[in-house]
Amino acid sequence: VVKDNLCETISGAAILFAGDAQGWYESGACEDVLVENNVFRNNLTSRFQFTNGILSVYPEVRRLGSQKKAYHRNLVFRKNRFETFDVPLLYAKSVEGLVFEDNEIVYDTKSRYKGWGQKPFLLNRVTGFSQTGNKVTGRPAFTAADVQQVTW
Repeated sequence: VVKDNLCETISGAAILFAGDAQGWYESGACEDVLVENNVFRNNLTSRFQFTNGILSVYPEVRRLGSQKKAYHRNLVFRKNRFETFDVPLLYAKSVEGLVFEDNEIVYDTKSRYKGWGQKPFLLNRVTGFSQTGNKVTGRPAFTAADVQQVTW
């Protein structure tokens, strides 16, 4: 459980679920994770390794296309507040069961940070994704077009 935190002006991802399945083997898979009641303010101000979204689920998997099962499972992002500019909210790779619900997203259209011009949700080999009940201000509400599915 990751709860009741303030992540403010972090140059990369505010939360990174890594997973090293090919090199140093320093971290493993995450399962049944709840990220709730956090505030994410002006994160993802720079681009470098593993910074594809404010919330980044980025395991290093050598042959992603030949995986028999997902690396991470059952990740829930609920009731968080995002005060952000035009950057991806969530990047996820190799996940089974991914929920983004009842969050409040406030876009700052006059931010001092440069936007990326990408979709809010970038998914790569993700099954069971849902995003519902999110309140969005500063841009139109999310639709299916805001989700980019990539499969290798």
